[in-house]
Amino acid sequence: MIQILPNNILLVVVLYNQQLWNCNTYKTLIKDNPKYLLFIYDNSPKAQHDQTEFDDNVKYTSDITNRGLSYAYNRAMEYAEKQGIQWLLLLDQDTIFPLEILTSYQNTLIKTESKYNIIVPNIKMLGGNYMSPVITYNHITKPSKIKALGELSLKKYSAINSGMMINVNAMREVGGYNEKVTIDFSDYQFLYRLSKKYNYLYVMDVECYQEFSNDVQTISQKLKRFSIFCSCLRECETDGFWDLISYYFIVLKRAISISIEAKNLKAFFIVHKNFIVKG
Repeated sequence: MIQILPNNILLVVVLYNQQLWNCNTYKTLIKDNPKYLLFIYDNSPKAQHDQTEFDDNVKYTSDITNRGLSYAYNRAMEYAEKQGIQWLLLLDQDTIFPLEILTSYQNTLIKTESKYNIIVPNIKMLGGNYMSPVITYNHITKPSKIKALGELSLKKYSAINSGMMINVNAMREVGGYNEKVTIDFSDYQFLYRLSKKYNYLYVMDVECYQEFSNDVQTISQKLKRFSIFCSCLRECETDGFWDLISYYFIVLKRAISISIEAKNLKAFFIVHKNFIVKG
């Protein structure tokens, strides 16, 4: 018999400069499901909470050094293993989830007889196209007007972290998340690892909406963020020369865009320092 929610799933939220109560994911999902086990990893430079603020079913960790999403997700995996929990559900703080989505995960597990190690919803940009899951070509993706459904190839499609429900044993088998890829491409890199051992993910007929933070506004902030982006892509695992060329193309395309906006070549110096010669 299949073990299902809520006793066998760990909700995972990574915070950054925001209290849990103010997050979209809390307001639309966690708040109305207080019995679910919750793992909060706080990457904020100043802790947003204290463990004493939460009930016994909540595990809170503050990491002011901010070692990234991948590190946090691997700690959640370890915690789930210790607790005998079989599934992780990753929840971005900015995602808006529909009512009864947890029931949809439960019904999907029953319907598919737990055949799939990755179950995801469709993620849509507010007022726009679908951003996940989407076809990936040479590690390049773009939003789609078409909603994905059912069984999809892990070698052809990618999905973002938020809303991703992962089988803990499968996650352990592929080595978890690549902790060197701290933020950008952490999700695609994990699915790349998973695709080496498994063939498919499963997409529910459910839509979530993703808001984007407006924290990065100035050119200096964008350049700092671009430095992280370059460092992450530099650490991505590849299958050879053409993979590396694809990452070069992605980095250079973004460098050109930032350089045009900034009206200088600082982005290219970042590419040289953080992507080409690093390590």
